[in-house]
Amino acid sequence: MIKTARERKGLTQKEVGRLLGYQNGQFIYMIENGSKIPLNALGKLIVLLGMDEQTVMSTLVKDYARTAKSALKNARAAL
Repeated sequence: MIKTARERKGLTQKEVGRLLGYQNGQFIYMIENGSKIPLNALGKLIVLLGMDEQTVMSTLVKDYARTAKSALKNARAAL
């Protein structure tokens, strides 16, 4: 989702990283490849990339629910 929005804006990972206060694009690369988005950067990314807030929030909630269900399943199996 973030990579698509970034590419639509014609920005490189390095450019987005710098606009968010990072020295290079490594931060954006990590997010685009599955790392969690720090909440302090989330709002800036939504605005910077012109992303739909509801879509982003919905996706994050679904991801969190999926992660929580997996953790619960693992906990039940371990006990």
